[in-house]
Amino acid sequence: MTREKYSTHALVLVEGRTDLALLDEYRHVNCRLIDSGSKDTSLQAVEIVEVEGRLEGVAAIVDLDCWIVTGSERLKIDNFLYDDTPDMETMVLESPALEKYLRHAMTGKDGHAVFEFAQHLRRKAKWLGYELGYFRTVLCFEPHQGLRLSAIENQITDFIDSQTFEIQRETIASSLTAGLGNTSAEQLLENVEQIRSKYSNGAYFRGKDTLAIVVHIFGAVYRHHFSDEDLLSKLETEIAPRPRSQAHSTVFERLRNSFEERYLMQTALYRRIRDWEARSAPFRIIKDYPLERTPA
Repeated sequence: MTREKYSTHALVLVEGRTDLALLDEYRHVNCRLIDSGSKDTSLQAVEIVEVEGRLEGVAAIVDLDCWIVTGSERLKIDNFLYDDTPDMETMVLESPALEKYLRHAMTGKDGHAVFEFAQHLRRKAKWLGYELGYFRTVLCFEPHQGLRLSAIENQITDFIDSQTFEIQRETIASSLTAGLGNTSAEQLLENVEQIRSKYSNGAYFRGKDTLAIVVHIFGAVYRHHFSDEDLLSKLETEIAPRPRSQAHSTVFERLRNSFEERYLMQTALYRRIRDWEARSAPFRIIKDYPLERTPA
């Protein structure tokens, strides 16, 4: 990262291509977004320039992940910016972008019925995402650190029944602990229940999981509201391409295209960015919009 080359630009690290693609649309002309590839890389880069005394105009936009439950002190560092939702995917899913996308994709359907369908789909996907979140939360702590609940989109048909919306906890625990001698599925499930009792709101959940769940349960939720199978087939083809491993990224792309600046302006991330800009003038991250006042 060459500070001298971009001395008049804010240099902002983001965790990956998804975050970069979303934020680039709203980027100020004097801001350079850099894909660091991971939270750890972003943290290390910010800490290095801080030690070197070159932190002015440098920030990192990060996902919360385990920080939500581990109470990381790093969240108190002014140059780390984040939303109140776990990640960018969740932030977009929580916005009205889903309703907007479905209204356009389901032209001709009653608007109120489409709105209720979108609300039902999001609510059910979030609930199942929370359930997976209990497992992800457990993996933040010993003795389960090192276990990985990854590639959920490849195993989702084993983990969640798309018709009953029941999560197969025993299957998940067995999958995570298979071949490991230092922990058992029973122990993992016991610890998950402890987390459930402590974090009734699901602790944290991962946006990629939840978007993959949206695809998995889409048909069942749709049939609860509508009977038009031809439209369902068209919608499923659009949001759930093959291979299914790409499902979450495809859904995110659809929602990102429906995401508007006014949705961004309603987020905690936006407020934290504007607060950072006010402290770090003249450096800017997000461009100005007619609906707001430029920070002093």
